[in-house]
Amino acid sequence: MGRNTDELVDELAALIGTGQEHSLEAIQVSSEQAGSDLALLKELIHSRRPEDQSRLEEMYLRYANARKPGKGKKYDVVYRMRNLLMDRWNLWPRLTFFWSWKDEDGNEIIDSANNYCERSIGWWIKERYRSIRGYKQVRSTLGMSRLIAFAGNHLAHGLRLADLMA
Repeated sequence: MGRNTDELVDELAALIGTGQEHSLEAIQVSSEQAGSDLALLKELIHSRRPEDQSRLEEMYLRYANARKPGKGKKYDVVYRMRNLLMDRWNLWPRLTFFWSWKDEDGNEIIDSANNYCERSIGWWIKERYRSIRGYKQVRSTLGMSRLIAFAGNHLAHGLRLADLMA
């Protein structure tokens, strides 16, 4: 998300920096304001603090009136900025979810710096595709299928992934 946003921000900032972009005038936003909004977006994406969602909303509302170009016409900068800001604003709760991984006592359920989640996702996805590709040995098929079934059954009944991995 960060790299993708950085690339889009850099591309849009370069287009605005040329001084040839006039689509901002239609919604009465200066190129300086657009440049500072893009810089702020870049900063917010890298910090990802839940309380910054209102700042994203403010920025989005500044560009919300940008009109979609007609059929067959190229999207202009202001419409692309509108879509970028709307996307990041809508995704913000998911992008900042890791800040709220706490149980009722305030203890972290999953350490935001660990790799357990990625490993489990990889195992489930890989298991799904192994059936297409096939296993090389029958013993591997039985062992892996049983392990994944065991993990899935215990995770569904409240066992924490960190406990299962330990």
